[in-house]
Amino acid sequence: MTTKQKGTHTPKEWHEANTGNHQGLIIDGAGNNIAVAYDKVNARLIAAAPELLEALEQAIETLHEFGSEDVAYYQNIVNKALF
Repeated sequence: MTTKQKGTHTPKEWHEANTGNHQGLIIDGAGNNIAVAYDKVNARLIAAAPELLEALEQAIETLHEFGSEDVAYYQNIVNKALF
């Protein structure tokens, strides 16, 4: 059960880059800008987004394999973030 995405995001690896101020810059593995966050803590969270999505998809798949009745509930939460 893979999460269906409305669009595609920039492929991982995403990293936080130092901006020299309180903001955080998120870049991809080639050094291209992905986003700017107004707080470095938020930049770390945004930079981790691809890995977080992957972990969520794996957790949902595991719930599905174990026959959990909560799969649809958690799948809906993930889909809200993607659509």
